[in-house]
Amino acid sequence: SYDGSSWTEVGDLNAGRQYSGGAGSQTAALAIGNTSAPKAANESWNGTAWTEVNDLNTGRSYVMWSGIQTSALAGAGYTTTMVNNTETWNGTSWTEASEVNEARDSCACAGDSNTSGLIAGGYHTFSPPTNTANTEIWNGSSWTEVNNLNVKTRAGTGGGTTTAAFCAGGSDDPPSGPPWQVTTSDTEYFNGTSWTELNNLSSAVQEQCGRGGTTAAFSAGGGPSPTGRNTVEVWSAALENKTITVS
Repeated sequence: SYDGSSWTEVGDLNAGRQYSGGAGSQTAALAIGNTSAPKAANESWNGTAWTEVNDLNTGRSYVMWSGIQTSALAGAGYTTTMVNNTETWNGTSWTEASEVNEARDSCACAGDSNTSGLIAGGYHTFSPPTNTANTEIWNGSSWTEVNNLNVKTRAGTGGGTTTAAFCAGGSDDPPSGPPWQVTTSDTEYFNGTSWTELNNLSSAVQEQCGRGGTTAAFSAGGGPSPTGRNTVEVWSAALENKTITVS
């Protein structure tokens, strides 16, 4: 658990996992999916302990997530291949919904409920391994393609809402040839219409944990490294000059 300056060890998950999704807050959260059995595992956090709750209908890893503990969204991901399945969570169970337009995994994501979500970038093809810059927005019933990221990327972190989101880090496609993925520090901001490049992370990183919005967020851990990283970076929005007009 992170208090803004330091980390404290708290109650463990019931099932060890990797590349799962997450939703919610420090005292009310979900851990969604897994790379190995049980791939559909879903656990709920009450600020003290994790409790197993109803599983996803389609078990997967590298899943896109958004929302809170009682109203969440899970889209795309990886089973034995990249999928475009979408499910909504009402606090009790998962319901299958309209599919993402482009099957992918390892996406950046944002959103605040099961009726509002954003998915950006991701792993697109295996041979050769390439990324996508495509961005889609969920309105509670369907996905709509909107303006793409400026740079194709996968395995970064994201946060915010469908009208104010960020995507930071990950792996970019190189101009041509191997190595097929190049870790990046790129950061982009989405204003509801288009993406704009912002100040980069201090270090290139991928597959990190991230949480927050466009005015206050953090990026923690990640790779590449044989043992992973424990570094943390915090994002804070710059102050803006405002003109107050008296009338």
